Amino acid sequence: MSLVNTVYYSAEAQYSLTTTHTLPSADMQTLVVGRTQSSFADRTFAAAAPRLWNSLLSDVRQPDLSNGQFRWLLKTFLFAL
Repeated sequence: MSLVNTVYYSAEAQYSLTTTHTLPSADMQTLVVGRTQSSFADRTFAAAAPRLWNSLLSDVRQPDLSNGQFRWLLKTFLFAL
């Protein structure tokens, strides 16, 4: 588990993480899912998007993928479900 300083939300819904420590799990490219108070709040974009991102395979979450590579890996992941 790593400690996260900041999560930035942009208009394109891209996230970046700043960690305070280098841990073995730091290269996993996961996002922090905030706590929510209700099942309605669990379905908001701020809670659902990081949960969905974390559920993807680590190959799909790599930051150095081109758009074409990301789309191909994402489709492969979704069709395998």
